[in-house]
Amino acid sequence: DKAYSTLNNLFKLRVEPVVISATISKAFIDMYRASTIKEKGLKPLELLDIFPSYKRMDFIINNAVADGARYSNEQFHNAFDALAEADRKLKSTSQDGQLVLEELVLRLLRI
Repeated sequence: DKAYSTLNNLFKLRVEPVVISATISKAFIDMYRASTIKEKGLKPLELLDIFPSYKRMDFIINNAVADGARYSNEQFHNAFDALAEADRKLKSTSQDGQLVLEELVLRLLRI
């Protein structure tokens, strides 16, 4: 699967598990924000007015709108639960980071 291949490549590059988790979380946050904006009848680029940190990142907004359309609010809720649990495990337990992230990817793929 492409997700596991990408994850393994990041581990080979010695990217810290917390950094990988944060990046995945950011992608889901972007998708949720874009989905919420669209749900409220606003245009995706209106995210720039609400979240100025997206300036000059139109491609992130456009990708978030396209990717986020696949998820319902319940699926986003489940994804955020999985992300929060992985973050907690990475930061407060001695569990192997690679295993934690592999479990996270599995949970996210099942959503």
